[in-house]
Amino acid sequence: NIVDSSELTKLPEPTLMNVIEFADITGKTSILRSVGTRLTDEYFAANPGVKAQLAVVTKDPDAMKTVQSARKTGTLKPFQQVKIGKACGRRGHKECAQQFLDDISPYSAVDDALLVDLAGLFIIANREDRGLPVYEEMRQTRKSLNVQYGWAMLAAANGRAEDVSKWLDGASEKELNNQILLDLYFIADQRDYHKLSRNVIERLYKRNPSDENEYY
Repeated sequence: NIVDSSELTKLPEPTLMNVIEFADITGKTSILRSVGTRLTDEYFAANPGVKAQLAVVTKDPDAMKTVQSARKTGTLKPFQQVKIGKACGRRGHKECAQQFLDDISPYSAVDDALLVDLAGLFIIANREDRGLPVYEEMRQTRKSLNVQYGWAMLAAANGRAEDVSKWLDGASEKELNNQILLDLYFIADQRDYHKLSRNVIERLYKRNPSDENEYY
């Protein structure tokens, strides 16, 4: 709806990049086509981050050239770097995703709102082993649910399913949300951590007993 009803060039860049990411993850290619055809060359010139992300998710043959061109501008902000990096990782360009992780460092300076996405980038880039110590340290210095969420994702990805289950058991309902539970479910399911998967699904179903969660 946001693509149909809004003038794309007036959307805040983070909103547009979130729309692109959502369309990519959910396979809504019609949204990607709409965005790609309605944005102008002038817009792309002023917003190299959007251009790079869109090139990757639409499998443009020159996508990696576009991405590296955007990196070389030196103007990309952490939010843009994370979104492009995750798009690269989902398309199998792991080295590119790793480059964005290097560009974002030091991670201690990353805004709180971006920490869950950053944890996802560590995982997508196959650098979960490097990301976990970063979040272990953050847990000691930053009282933030997003730090906790990022830590839980990385701990699960590093094989510490039991630690994550204990963390879930100690968390209140207010400290959790559906998105982090879904993220943890997919991480656990991909690695055959059955106990953690069941723990997460039971919590999801209790929060929202929908057919979709029952299917999972």
